Amino acid sequence: MSSSPETAAVLAKELQPGDLLLFRGELGAGKTTFVGWLVAALKSEARVKSPTFSLVREYPTARGKFLHLDLYRLKKEEELTEIGWPDLREEAFATAIEWPEKIPAAEITGAWQLYFSRSKEGQRVVEIFTPRGESFQPLPGRLPAQPAF
Repeated sequence: MSSSPETAAVLAKELQPGDLLLFRGELGAGKTTFVGWLVAALKSEARVKSPTFSLVREYPTARGKFLHLDLYRLKKEEELTEIGWPDLREEAFATAIEWPEKIPAAEITGAWQLYFSRSKEGQRVVEIFTPRGESFQPLPGRLPAQPAF
């Protein structure tokens, strides 16, 4: 489906307290942009910035704290403990993680899986799977037809 603000808004309505979202895709695929759309859909006016150098950013939303981790620069698993993982997750309404392969698989089970890529036409697309492993397909009429940016 299109990686768009509308897609993020539909997903935001489905999120439950404690949800974990794992973002996968190449550099520049639109992961941080999508986080910005999610945060906006959760009624926050915060300006989302990439946490590549800080590793973690927190955003206040109407439903609670939204965490955004970017683990691209993580060198050692011990660095996760240094930034406060997994305690950080317990304090958040929801947590989005870019480059989740840096976290032991046992710590990220039951998560939303988001795969970012580009279509043949160069449009940004995202495949989303629920924590149950099912393809997330918004009901007809819930997601307006919208070209990717």
